[in-house]
Amino acid sequence: MKLFIPTLICCNAFLASAIHVGENESDKKKERRKLQQGFPVPPDDMPPMNFLPPSDVKVPGDLGSHGFTVAGFPDTDSGNAQGLPVGGFASGVGGVVDSGASNLHIGGPGDSGNDSGDPSNIINGVLAKNGEYPWYSRIMKNSGSQWCGGSLIAEDWVLTAAHCFPPGVSGLNVFVGALCMDSHTNCDQKVEAFTIRQVILHPQYDPNGWANDYALIRLNGKSSIAPVQIDNMNLSWGFGSRKPLRVAGFGATTSDGSTYPTKLYHADLGYVPPNECKQMMGSNRIQDNMLCAIGNNQDACYGDSGGPLFDHQSQRLMGLVSWGYGCNIGLPTVFARIASQFDWLRNNVCPNTEKKPEFCGQRMSAKPTCKNEKHGILELEFETDNWAPEDNTVQVFAKKQGAFKKRRMNIKKINKRNALFTKYKCLNKNKCYMFVMKDENGDGICCSHGAGKYSLTFDDEPIVINRSFTNQHEDVLYFGNC
Repeated sequence: MKLFIPTLICCNAFLASAIHVGENESDKKKERRKLQQGFPVPPDDMPPMNFLPPSDVKVPGDLGSHGFTVAGFPDTDSGNAQGLPVGGFASGVGGVVDSGASNLHIGGPGDSGNDSGDPSNIINGVLAKNGEYPWYSRIMKNSGSQWCGGSLIAEDWVLTAAHCFPPGVSGLNVFVGALCMDSHTNCDQKVEAFTIRQVILHPQYDPNGWANDYALIRLNGKSSIAPVQIDNMNLSWGFGSRKPLRVAGFGATTSDGSTYPTKLYHADLGYVPPNECKQMMGSNRIQDNMLCAIGNNQDACYGDSGGPLFDHQSQRLMGLVSWGYGCNIGLPTVFARIASQFDWLRNNVCPNTEKKPEFCGQRMSAKPTCKNEKHGILELEFETDNWAPEDNTVQVFAKKQGAFKKRRMNIKKINKRNALFTKYKCLNKNKCYMFVMKDENGDGICCSHGAGKYSLTFDDEPIVINRSFTNQHEDVLYFGNC
């Protein structure tokens, strides 16, 4: 989180894939227009960059410098979208002997010195307080050097940036809850150390322009720390210009990237709408899966890659530190927008974690085992749209004496937006049923207010998959022995 010397970027091995600013006449005209509109123009020798550390610098006085190392994963090509298998713990982490547990608690009562001992030259950064970002996940090298940030989004999954895993990277470990690890008590905040079981890169990740800059880390164990809630409601798309947000991290405190803090800092940024960001950063560089934010002499920098952009008002994670033209030069920092990849996150995390986080949805009933052989399981999975307040009702009627009178399922007034619900019911396979999905607003569950949909399965046979309807108050289906 500090201004650095631009010429260093050219020599950074990690930035070999950077996009260089064009020198043609069209680019020069765009720069002149920016100047006329009052926008800063990047220096000619400053290409876009991600925020990986430019060198392997040990953090002074930090956990990794005291020999409390954790086993990392071996050298391998991290571009494998299927994930990276990795090893378990080495014995002795933070003075605790590994007895087969997958995570170790380092924090506890004791030193609370999170208000002293660090350089004060992070650009207007503020020390994070105990409990403010308990889910913040610090990614470090075995050598004890800072690498990236991340966020715990499920008990065994951390979300970070895909560019944190260039080919050949190795020896990375994750510290969930990191606040000030130099104190040996983490300033009274619990911290848990993990090795990495698997890394999943977004299948459309572009290492040249950092589009779809998302990566999921599957931890080698389960964290007892509560995960952060994510923007599963498309909140970021409704933000007004300069909506207050905060970025947090252990990023560099010196202009050459040679010094890093031992405590967690955050900085205030303001949301920059896509059209304005495209004017400032180049329309060909900013995509829908990106989110821009700018600070008043505050910014993210080296070592903050993958770290959180957090909205304190909604208490939700909005973005991940991705790329920019430098630190604090008057141009926005670009983040990977969480709302753009909600389905990808849910599809990878939810089937592969035992304790389901909020964004995986609400199971309105446990999956039953039907005792009667004549019965089959009706399974409804329903995702509401983004209209608030929504008001949906689901009913299932059995046919009796030529009319659908007997009600077998009744879910009243589902009013959460962009929420996922799952409901099970044992029903007689020999009867005919009518399924009714009602929408009080009358606009359906599609399109103008987000991609609401539902799937219905009976006796392991799909009735409809991801069905939507619009401009009507209800949708009716028949199934069973009709």
